Amino acid sequence: MKIDISRHEWAVILNSQVLKFQRGKGWKRIERLFRQNGIAHRLFVSQNQTDASDMIRQLIREGKRHFIVLGGDGTINHFVNHVMHEPIDHKEIFLVPFILGTGNDWARTHFTKNSFMKQWEQFLVGNFASHDVGKVTVLRDQQPQSDHYFVNIAGFGFDAEVIRNTLKRKFWIFPKLKYIHSLLVSLFRYQPTDVEIQFTDFQCKKKLFSLAVGIGSYNGNGIKQCPDASPVDGEFDIIVIEKPPILKLIPNVPKIFRGTHVTSLKEITQYKSDQLTIHAVPHIYGEVEGEMLPLGCYHITSMPQAIQILSEKWN
Repeated sequence: MKIDISRHEWAVILNSQVLKFQRGKGWKRIERLFRQNGIAHRLFVSQNQTDASDMIRQLIREGKRHFIVLGGDGTINHFVNHVMHEPIDHKEIFLVPFILGTGNDWARTHFTKNSFMKQWEQFLVGNFASHDVGKVTVLRDQQPQSDHYFVNIAGFGFDAEVIRNTLKRKFWIFPKLKYIHSLLVSLFRYQPTDVEIQFTDFQCKKKLFSLAVGIGSYNGNGIKQCPDASPVDGEFDIIVIEKPPILKLIPNVPKIFRGTHVTSLKEITQYKSDQLTIHAVPHIYGEVEGEMLPLGCYHITSMPQAIQILSEKWN
């Protein structure tokens, strides 16, 4: 889908920390490009997540539908969750996520080069994808407790354990190494769980080590976890792993970055589906875009072409 970006005023949502980082050089650069190209915009600065939530809610209720957010995967995830909880036609929302964060896995699925200028080029020509959104409903005693949304990958079991360990660790200069370190530590500690997975027309029981539900392909700073994912086909690329021996798994870790792990290990099964339910006792941990979910069982559904997002590959 192509739109004429000059016909709209864009609400730019910026966290105050971005203005402080390098004295706001990232934002000043973008603001200069806005002026040079005559793009109408208004800046809204949030102090924290609660402030951002209130701001987005108010803008939507005032009729605003064209947004630019600056940050990484977490920033995109927060925005999408705020929007999807609003009682509007979400297909009217146009989102431009300009990458300024450390975790930019969502962008790897959408752009040939993971850079701000590549995104800016696509913004100028108005290239947008009608993007799927995933919804995770947390269940307790078969009753829905809360809904959480994602546009990249939701992870369960080992995936979520890696995120838990990553969040516990202090800042590292190289975020990718921080994730890999947590991944290797979790490999030796995490134990598989008996789960039942229900799909639309069948179910299976697994000694589950890890389960990834992908709209996008990448997580963990460049790991191609769900290699056949498409953000526009209405289905998830689902990767289920039953734990192989450690000595067999470690040599195959590099294949995860290339997306060739799916055909390399017999313990990996790949599915395509627009919904699934994960039942486990005891409950397993889940995460979306690096944010931990409440403990429970999980029902995951695809919301096809739910929102318009800037994209080079999928427009």
